[in-house]
Amino acid sequence: MCKPCGQISVWLPLANKRKLVQDPLNHCGRCIICEVIVAEIDCVAEKMLLHEPDDFAQHKPKGKKIGLQALVYLGLHHRWSSDGHNKLILIGFPIWGLGLWVVPNNRLKTTIGYLYLSLVYELKVANPKIGMSLHNMIDCGSETTEMYKYTNALPEYFSPYLSPDKIPAHRFLKSVHNITI
Repeated sequence: MCKPCGQISVWLPLANKRKLVQDPLNHCGRCIICEVIVAEIDCVAEKMLLHEPDDFAQHKPKGKKIGLQALVYLGLHHRWSSDGHNKLILIGFPIWGLGLWVVPNNRLKTTIGYLYLSLVYELKVANPKIGMSLHNMIDCGSETTEMYKYTNALPEYFSPYLSPDKIPAHRFLKSVHNITI
């Protein structure tokens, strides 16, 4: 029996039971279910834990902690991180973050490749000793394939003494691990 609301699942009205059945894959968390059936959150949590103890853990806010590591930089332009930001896309401003450009479409691989080469060129003109970073980190989006090719090809051509085994030119990450953005 639920302590805060005093109900057991048999006593819930039929319409409320149907709302619970409509979530067979357990995508709805406690808060969503409570909003739908107007129940106390502790009551819903107790029922979820009773019926699906394994799936209940995936809805815990503190259940999915991302392991953090210290950032190590060898100096300016040692590592570049980039990602697309779609929060403003509805008003026509998709952003791609390495140089923070507003572009017509930040999901186009040719656009991302062009922006990457533009940044390398701008830095090379501004300071001939720089040019590009030693290491790039981006998420695994399909729009980054051109950038990946350029990131690997440029050091092979211009810096053949750098070993890609010791200093990889590129690394794909999940977006949640691309923390420097």
